[in-house]
Amino acid sequence: MRVDFDENKRFAYRVAGLAVRGEKVLLHRAESDDFWTLPGGSCEFFESSRESLTRELREEVGAHVSVGRLLWIVENFFEFEAKQTHEIGLYYAFDFVSDSKRFCDVETFTGMEYGPQKGHAVRQPYKLHFKWFKLNDLRTIEIKPSFLTKHLLNIPQYTIGLVHRDVSTQRPGVDSIKSSPNEAPQHPQSDYTI
Repeated sequence: MRVDFDENKRFAYRVAGLAVRGEKVLLHRAESDDFWTLPGGSCEFFESSRESLTRELREEVGAHVSVGRLLWIVENFFEFEAKQTHEIGLYYAFDFVSDSKRFCDVETFTGMEYGPQKGHAVRQPYKLHFKWFKLNDLRTIEIKPSFLTKHLLNIPQYTIGLVHRDVSTQRPGVDSIKSSPNEAPQHPQSDYTI
């Protein structure tokens, strides 16, 4: 779900999934992007986040998946497509099931998405690239949101809440405030356990 408030402000509700295969994780990117992220997409109205992740992977690559536990709840602030974006992201573990296990047997594969794309106001199809990356290689590629570079190396045992801000969206005098020992941290990349 994405809601544009004016020409440069957007609210987004996104769900993404983490698939692990041995010492590798699955990332994807739109053909026009220069960064990688976890597979997923926007939640639709009256659709649960688990249903959204299942639908997104079915639409993008025709995969059947089993959605596991919730790993991260993220308040993400960033700029993309010339819009300041406030995104709520839910990140789940997932696995390919039945005939979709074939996606675990290849290093790369492609899919299609249908939606708005850079520089186009009209929804249109565009290609997605999927790739299994070695955990040791994650620091050598650009991953967004950037908290994933660190957190994919240490998958939490419990659901973790994060407030993540890109450098371009940090607010001077606000994001540098230190919290007391009894409060959740209030700095640009704070973690709190749910």
